[in-house]
Amino acid sequence: MNILCCEFCYIVYLIIGRVLLFIPQDTFWLIPLHCICIIICKIIYKPGLNCSIEWVDIAFACMLTLMDLLFLYTIQDVDYTSIAYLFLCAFTSISFYANTIRYKSLL
Repeated sequence: MNILCCEFCYIVYLIIGRVLLFIPQDTFWLIPLHCICIIICKIIYKPGLNCSIEWVDIAFACMLTLMDLLFLYTIQDVDYTSIAYLFLCAFTSISFYANTIRYKSLL
């Protein structure tokens, strides 16, 4: 359920970015790539891990943004606004996923 909520968060941010014309239309092809990265994140974020590891969240968001960037450069040119917005989408969804895992481990 956490992965589904994380993907929903990512998709909502992509839709908002497309409506406001921050990102190109082809960024919706990045949704399966994001799902694969979140499944990889599931290996690292264990329910018993209570320590605060925001640097891992930032590292995953940077990794996902770089993979998104490589994918989008094969299709078309990408400007700095799109890169920053994709980082915002990735970091928000990954931190949402990580915080739900951290919150559940505190209960």
